[in-house]
Order: sequence, then C-alpha cells, then structure tokens
Amino acid sequence: MSDEGLHYVSTGEIEPDEADEMNIPVNIWLTPPGRVDNEAYGDTHWSLSADNFMPRRSRVAGEQYEVWSRDRDVLVAIVHRHWLPLYKVAVKLLEEMAPDDDGTAALYYWEERVGERGSK
Repeated sequence: MSDEGLHYVSTGEIEPDEADEMNIPVNIWLTPPGRVDNEAYGDTHWSLSADNFMPRRSRVAGEQYEVWSRDRDVLVAIVHRHWLPLYKVAVKLLEEMAPDDDGTAALYYWEERVGERGSK
C-alpha cells in the first residue's frame, strides 16, 4: 500500500508499511509535539511510536516503529492503512477459533489466510 500524500519522517528500525504478521506494532503511542525528547522533531511534530511484537519468536522489541509528522491525521492514517488490518485479521480468526480434534484450541492468531488482508 502506498503512502503517497502522507508527509512523515520515519526514524525507527522498521518502516510503518513493513508491519506484517511477523512484525506486529504493539504498545502504540500517539504523542503531541513537545512531549517526546527528540532534538530534531520533538518540539514541532506529533510522534507515533510502537514496540515490535514478533509472535514466532515470542519476543517484543521496544520502540522499533518511530514516525513523526506535523499533522496528527497523517499518523492516524498510517495506523489505519498499515496496522489496523493486522488486528482485524486477528479478531476475525479469534472469533472463528474452534477446538482441534483433541479439544485443544490453538491458534497462531496473527497469521492471515490467503486473500484475507489483500496486498499492501
């Protein structure tokens, strides 16, 4: 999915459009200007930050996503375009979860089914 028309700067290790079922943004913070300590952008830009949850490794890496924009709506659009679809897939799969033959209910709940989310 293109970010054409969205004006932002990404300083994190992962670009916002690189989020997928193996790199889930969690602990998401949207912070107004002047509240985040960053010499280049902190006083003038909104901040969108998130940790990176890697389900297959059962690991969370702190603040891997870090995005800045003067316009709050740009950061909200990033969440809606790139991150919300991952959560929609997870909710749908959790709602449909059924027990296995032995009664165990196991689900890798970020794994999308073919065609569920569409292409980026």
